[in-house]
Amino acid sequence: MLAESLALDPQRLAKRFAAFAPGTILCVHQVELGQPGAIPSGVLLVLGRVGLLVALRQRIPSCVEHDCALVARCPYVADFAREERSRSERAKSGRKFRVTEAT
Repeated sequence: MLAESLALDPQRLAKRFAAFAPGTILCVHQVELGQPGAIPSGVLLVLGRVGLLVALRQRIPSCVEHDCALVARCPYVADFAREERSRSERAKSGRKFRVTEAT
C-alpha cells in the first residue's frame, strides 16, 4: 500500500465539505454503500472527535428524517428507525454526524 493512498489532502477534503450545507447529516455507512461524494467513515470519526462535526449521540434522526439517498438499499435503516430498537449489536450513537458552520 502506498503512503500517498493513506494521506488526506486537506484542500480536497475542504472542497468536499463545502458541498454540504450546515445541518447536513453524514453517516459512517455512506461510503460503504457507495454514496457519491461521501466522506470516509474514519475521517468523520476524527472530525467528530476534534469538534469539526457534531457526533450525534442523542435524538439521532432516522434515515428518512434527513432524506438519506440510500434509504431504499441501506441495511442499517432499521437501526435508526424511531419505532424500532436497533437490530444490530452496534450502538446508534457516533454513527451519524451533523455538519456545522465550523466544518
